[in-house]
Amino acid sequence: RPISYFSRFPSVTLEQMAQAQEDIIKRYRQFGVSLRPIYTFACSNALAMGHHDQAPGFFETWQGLPIDGFGEGPEWETYFRAEYYTAMKQWDRAFQEAAPILSGRLPSVDVYRWLAQLLFRPLVMHGRLDEARDHHLIAYPRICRNPKFVGHTAEHMAFLTVTGNYEKALALFERHLPWSVESTIPLVWYEFYRHSAFLFHELAAVGRAEVELKLPPAFPRFETSGRYQSAPLAEWFESEARRLADLFNRRNGNDYLTRLIDESLGMSAYRCDFPVPQGMPG
Repeated sequence: RPISYFSRFPSVTLEQMAQAQEDIIKRYRQFGVSLRPIYTFACSNALAMGHHDQAPGFFETWQGLPIDGFGEGPEWETYFRAEYYTAMKQWDRAFQEAAPILSGRLPSVDVYRWLAQLLFRPLVMHGRLDEARDHHLIAYPRICRNPKFVGHTAEHMAFLTVTGNYEKALALFERHLPWSVESTIPLVWYEFYRHSAFLFHELAAVGRAEVELKLPPAFPRFETSGRYQSAPLAEWFESEARRLADLFNRRNGNDYLTRLIDESLGMSAYRCDFPVPQGMPG
């Protein structure tokens, strides 16, 4: 799976990715192994970089390759297909693909938590708030103690924000910001920052001008008083997210990550009062 991480670092060039993929293909062919997982991750990387014109070709190749014992299991294949349909905004296909795992018909604790964070935004956009809430309550306890899922926690935070559960969203922000600060992965910073920008823009919009938080001293906007102004914090997170997006965009040759920030902030159009019960572990 190493090639699935290439797109997370803007310092890795498109040429380096292509060279690594060709080298892995050569090795797979040498041992007579199906190239199916190579094209699975090629599709996923293309989507992550906003190369949606290339993704369908990778997807079709992936789906046409034989399945052997060296590829992804059926649960992960389900996830990557749902990821493809979500990124291509084929919402009904994404929901249909994810249904067996999210309903429990095809049990998979690991893939469930990935699908939950993937589908929060389309579920909210389609008014399926009950489902989004249930997925949050099931998936969050499965990720909240593992820093590897800091990007997932940001998606949960955004869901709590758009549904008006501001105190719970702030609790997630306070709890998981240290993971973001300690991370060495630029895409992790970007994901956490863009969703944090949404949280604090929303707080400012509803009149929560100031909040009290216990944040790590390593955080660049740390205040010894523990009192933070929502609007300036929103502006800082948005500015940092856009700065990181520019780094990725220059590598990717488009403005995709900037557009994702705009989509995140645009979720304010779906702002609602939908209480989520206490279900988060301490």
